[in-house]
Amino acid sequence: MTAKVNATTEPQTMAELLKQEGVQLKGLHRGDVIEGVVTQISPRSLSIDIGAKTEGVIVDKEFASARGYIRTLNVGQTIEAVVMIPENDAGQILLSLRSAAENYNWQRIKEWKESDAIIKVKVLEINRGGIVVAVVDEIQGFIPTSQISQEWQERMGDLVNKEIEVKIVDFDRTESKVILSERNVSEAEDLEKRSKVVALLKSGGSYEGIVTRVVPFGIFVKLLVDPKQLKTIGVTDIDLEGLVHISELSWEKIGDPMQFAKVGDKINVKVLSTDSMVGKLSLSVKQLTPDPWEGIMERFPVEKQ
Repeated sequence: MTAKVNATTEPQTMAELLKQEGVQLKGLHRGDVIEGVVTQISPRSLSIDIGAKTEGVIVDKEFASARGYIRTLNVGQTIEAVVMIPENDAGQILLSLRSAAENYNWQRIKEWKESDAIIKVKVLEINRGGIVVAVVDEIQGFIPTSQISQEWQERMGDLVNKEIEVKIVDFDRTESKVILSERNVSEAEDLEKRSKVVALLKSGGSYEGIVTRVVPFGIFVKLLVDPKQLKTIGVTDIDLEGLVHISELSWEKIGDPMQFAKVGDKINVKVLSTDSMVGKLSLSVKQLTPDPWEGIMERFPVEKQ
C-alpha cells in the first residue's frame, strides 16, 4: 500500500507563508519601503526574505554605507529596507539600508554626546581649519585646530589614516555636522583645571599678564592669576592663556601686532568673555583706556550755521 503524503507542510519562506495566508504579492517599485527577515550576513552582502520570488540583497556601495548598522543585525531579525532596483540583469532585488542606518547612527551620535563618551574615529584629511574624520559609516566629522592637542598641532599630517580618540562637542543632523575634540581626551586633566580657573575669572575684570606669542591676528597673554584665588578651587599652578585680537590692542589702528608688543612683555588686560567649557579667554588691552570717541560731540560741538 502506498503511504499517504501529508500536504499540509510548514511554509519555509515568507513567500510561502504569504501564499498560504492568501496574500497577493504586489510588484516592487524603486523607493518602496518594505519589511523583511534577515536570512544571511556575509562580509560583503546581506540577504533579506521580503516575500518575493527571490530574496532581496544589500551589496557593494549600499552595504558599505551601512556597514556599522549591519554589524548590529542578526539572522532572523525583522528590518525595514528600501527598494533600489526591483530586478537587475541577474534577477536580483537590490535593496538599501541607508535610511535605517542613518537613523541608527545619528541616534548613536546623540547618545555619545549626552554620555560624554570617548569614541575612535579615522582621520581622512587635514585642511587649514583642522581635521576631517570618519565618525561612523558615511557620517564625517570635523576637529577644529583649537580642539587638537599641542602634541599634534605641528604634525597633524602624521595623523592621516590613523585612528584617534575624541569626544563629541556638538552635532546638527539637519546640517550633517559633527564637531569633535581630540584635546578633550588627550588633555582632559589640564582642560578641567583650565575650566575651573576660567570660571573663577570675572568678565570685565582686569589682570596682569605676560605676552607669550605674537601672531598676525593678535597676541596671546598668559594671565598671572593670584595663587590665593587658585587655592580656593584646588589648583596650585596653571598656564592660562587668552587672546587679545588685533582689533582689541588699541583704539588706533594696528597693522602689525609686533609693533605693539613682544614676547616677554608684561601687560594689563581686561577679560571680555570666558568659556569655561573649553577654557577659552577673550581679552582686551584697549578697553582699559578711555574710548577717544566717547563724548566727542560734547567736546567738539558742531557750530551752528
